[in-house]
Amino acid sequence: FLGLGNVTEAVAAPVPPVSESQSCGSKRRSPVWDNFDEILDDKSVRIAAVCKFCRHRLSAKSAAGTGHLLRHQNACKKKADLAKMVQTRLAMNPDGSYRNWEYKLDVARVELCKLIARLDLPLSVADNDAWDDYIQRAHNPRHVRVSRFSTSRDMEKLFIDTINNLKHIVFPGVNSICLTYDI
Repeated sequence: FLGLGNVTEAVAAPVPPVSESQSCGSKRRSPVWDNFDEILDDKSVRIAAVCKFCRHRLSAKSAAGTGHLLRHQNACKKKADLAKMVQTRLAMNPDGSYRNWEYKLDVARVELCKLIARLDLPLSVADNDAWDDYIQRAHNPRHVRVSRFSTSRDMEKLFIDTINNLKHIVFPGVNSICLTYDI
């Protein structure tokens, strides 16, 4: 070869690794797939993608393209980067080991109902900007506002669940019981 010497010593430009698609024999070209898991139907056709960061499910049909996945990836990485800048809190597992504390909206809503019941606060206490500012700045930047209507439904559900738990605990040994409440 024109005095190039040993051809095996020629340096080729590095080619980024391309992962094989499980749904079809073609290669995936978009790097967005590094951050998503495929969901296949019974015919091994890709129908959805699940974000590896937030577990959000998005459409992933081949005709839809990957633009929406890329937009979600950028938004989700921003959340992950923001979370890295915040000091984490540790929570203890039942076995004594530690894990990172995570904000869970359903737990926050139940605890809000318990706080309202204990302190006899109005249902709209958490449905204003002042409450949001206080919680987000002092306790948790991921706080999500809960309307008074949602709080009302949550209170009713918490009350019914508490009554049912109490019935299962007390009724096996008692013939009758009277429960009263003041809400």
